[in-house]
Amino acid sequence: MAKTGVDHRSEGPFPRRRLLTIVGTYGLAALVSGLVIRAGAAVSRTDADFGLPWTIVGSGGALGALAIVGAALYARRGVEGRHVDPVRLARAVLVARVARALMLAAAIAGAVAGVLLAPAGLDRAFAITVSLVLAALLAVFALLANDISRAVARLAPTEAPPSGS
Repeated sequence: MAKTGVDHRSEGPFPRRRLLTIVGTYGLAALVSGLVIRAGAAVSRTDADFGLPWTIVGSGGALGALAIVGAALYARRGVEGRHVDPVRLARAVLVARVARALMLAAAIAGAVAGVLLAPAGLDRAFAITVSLVLAALLAVFALLANDISRAVARLAPTEAPPSGS
């Protein structure tokens, strides 16, 4: 099987190692998001409406982080030594961008649900605050989660691929 693609500017194993670091980092983020899902499920046992925003935010964070992990692993397979598969890297960046957009949508949905489903009474302010803080954290995470794009930018081709292959 003939290899397609071009050489990249970075020397050594840096690109593959950087993509592996992304996998570890976002794997940890998925684990933390899983804990938010668990907390939302636990709260839902006592008050069904109160835990739903946490579950929405946690699910958005976990699915987004896992999608980025998958994209990084997919991109990593496209980098072998000094050889880069630009199509594979472009697909990985696209998956990461879609995951980030879905995380932002989950953050907005979690914030709206947190305000609409907050219990009446003294707990209302607390419930809204916690839901909005979790949604804001997810939104910030989604906005900052561009590691794959930055890693791929370092792998920018030094020359155009041959048009005949």
